[in-house]
Amino acid sequence: RDGRSAVVRFTGGSCDPTLRLPSPVASRHEAKPGDDLQAIVDQGGTVILAPGTYRLERPLTLNRPVVLTGSKGTTLVFHQPAGSAPWTAAVKIHKGRTTLEGFAIRFQGPVQWDARVGYGPAVIGTSDDRDPDPIRFARKWGVVLSGLDVEGPPSSDPSKWTDAVGVVRFTHADGGRVEGCTLLGGPIVFFGGPWSFVGNTFRGTPAKTTSPAALTGRYLHDVVVRGNRVKGEPSGKLWRFFALGASGRDVVVEDNTVEGVGEIDGDGVPRVNAPEIMLTEGYRVGYEGLARPVSADGRVVRIGERQGEQPVRAGWTLAILTGPAAGTSRRVIQPIDETTLVLDEPIPGEPAMVSVVDGLTGIRFTGNLVDVRGSSTSWGLVLPGNQIGTIVERNRFLGGALGVSVQACASESPVHWGWSHCPAMGVVVRGNTFEDAREGLSLTVQHEPRHIKFNRGRVYMSATVE
Repeated sequence: RDGRSAVVRFTGGSCDPTLRLPSPVASRHEAKPGDDLQAIVDQGGTVILAPGTYRLERPLTLNRPVVLTGSKGTTLVFHQPAGSAPWTAAVKIHKGRTTLEGFAIRFQGPVQWDARVGYGPAVIGTSDDRDPDPIRFARKWGVVLSGLDVEGPPSSDPSKWTDAVGVVRFTHADGGRVEGCTLLGGPIVFFGGPWSFVGNTFRGTPAKTTSPAALTGRYLHDVVVRGNRVKGEPSGKLWRFFALGASGRDVVVEDNTVEGVGEIDGDGVPRVNAPEIMLTEGYRVGYEGLARPVSADGRVVRIGERQGEQPVRAGWTLAILTGPAAGTSRRVIQPIDETTLVLDEPIPGEPAMVSVVDGLTGIRFTGNLVDVRGSSTSWGLVLPGNQIGTIVERNRFLGGALGVSVQACASESPVHWGWSHCPAMGVVVRGNTFEDAREGLSLTVQHEPRHIKFNRGRVYMSATVE
């Protein structure tokens, strides 16, 4: 009643968000080639596919949580009749806690796809912007793809290079697993978390098709990408292995082997702006200016009016640019209001210039092999913008123009491009091997006096190189 506020810390624990959703019912059904597979999966539960070929002339829509399981020799073959409406996915998942495992997916004949569906058509897709709102926005944790053998459709026009149809599109799906799958086609597109992509084989794309990446995600958290093998087939073109955009927290990319990906000299594929085999990028600054402690312990601070459009949220980073703690950062635990923030650790007592960003924190690239020998233009790992505590260790980079680049680059927003810099604080690069690369490692604060604001007196990068 007297207007006081109190801040209390308590220890959090792990959680399983999939438990918020209903599991598949306990029923069990068996299917054989020739059965109405749509009618069977509409019953939910566990559906066991007998070996053989299941021919489908319309997308298979999973309206209830289901475990759809097959074994070696089980194949779903999709054929689109002439005059059919364009498809957004061949297999559509509308519910979380759905599992697809142990079977193959193939296509017979041409398929007309809905090229304007959000984030593109895909062989397997969750609810998309063509679905009604109650279905579209329902949360979908716990989607599992295990032991699948998926080949996307061939090029719609082999006379020229075209975009490959995506393998998986996880829109409005917040977490799950893709493990032990063999995949040929366009990207896996995903958001949020937790996710794990473990032990998969990415074969690249069908002939005369291209894909921006094997895995591409935005606004990620709690993601593991481990033990995958990527070897792009030379008849298609896979530009990248892994691309993370906007923001990410606690993302681990480790023990993956990547070959035959990216810009290969003399391959004849028209170039796009994608020389990086692995990439994380986030270019937006929420606030830059003074911050001063307003609590005795230095953990509650007040900033000025935000220049960015988005309100500061828990999990953002406050990077200290001046003073005795310059080059370090703190995590925002809780905003009390638009200009008052609670931090995980205190800042020194005097006011300091800071940058507050929704960045890339807890990102690790460990034990990966990236082989781009045969390319004079590809870059192994590129880390521009808002890198907080990123660790790059024990990787091998073979060939290419550049092994690893870390950059405190120009900000994309607010105000205008180049208004400030995106901080890279506490970056660690250690124990890596560079072979046959024109350059090994580059750590840079980006300068361009005509277009980027000067940063005199402010520290935008701190890093350890061993």
